[in-house]
Amino acid sequence: MFVFFVCSLFGQPTQQQTVAAPEWEKQAGGELHFEVASVKPSALMTPFSTNVTLDGLDGPAPAGNRFSSNAPLMAYLLFAFKINDSIQGRNIYDHLPEWARSQFFNIEARASRVPTRDQLRLMVQALLSDRFKLAIHREIQTREVAALSLVKGETLGPYLKPHPLDQPCETKPDSSPQIEAPRNAADGPRYCGLVTWNIEGRRHLRMIDVTPEQIAKYLASASMVSNVPIGGVDRTGLTGRFDLDLEFTPETEGPGSNMESFAPPFKDAMKHQLGLRLVDQKGPAIVIVIDRLEKPSAN
Repeated sequence: MFVFFVCSLFGQPTQQQTVAAPEWEKQAGGELHFEVASVKPSALMTPFSTNVTLDGLDGPAPAGNRFSSNAPLMAYLLFAFKINDSIQGRNIYDHLPEWARSQFFNIEARASRVPTRDQLRLMVQALLSDRFKLAIHREIQTREVAALSLVKGETLGPYLKPHPLDQPCETKPDSSPQIEAPRNAADGPRYCGLVTWNIEGRRHLRMIDVTPEQIAKYLASASMVSNVPIGGVDRTGLTGRFDLDLEFTPETEGPGSNMESFAPPFKDAMKHQLGLRLVDQKGPAIVIVIDRLEKPSAN
């Protein structure tokens, strides 16, 4: 798991055991750069747009060698370092300076060839280092984590299934980030990665073609079971890639707020629909520490 923790902007970082780059970075080829790139602060009220989904999930390779995006720095950080836990994302946001929280930046870049999704992440990392003077290191800390495990042995719940190899998922259209809620959950979109929507007080969460690690990270975020920043770690012993559907009533709704559309609370839904549970534990976590971050000038 990864937690973004900004130290040097607000004090001296603690001394911890530093660790090397994650395996996905090594497999993607290490340091990579765009052939040409432009970074400009966006005009006020310029809408979010991107030709590549800016999240930490695995997905299809980019359609071409062009990267075009108008988004806050937060989105670029989550994408570049492959962070897909919203609790960790909240920790990033809480420690960023005000300009990095509110300012959108337009990035227009081109690679010399069509990169993989992870190679594109490395190019964005290099761009952030060059234009925002971003410098980071990774260290191991003991933190609160939510361990994901199976409720019964190796038994999966009815709505957690291995992803069929002969059924490729569809990339979510970047031009329409808001998903229109279907009346019937079975009719909902089956885009790669994560999609959520609400139906009359119920929340539906769908993940397609994802790893157990990704499931653990997002379910820990969605559960909101603790007031301390926690992230999910996989303790299921499962391997491969999976599809899941989870429908539950958010705690803010309350069990009697809409009886016509009642769904069980999150923990019960996860147990009976997925055959999974989350247990709060303390455990080692790889923490990304920002040592330097500067506001770029237009170029």
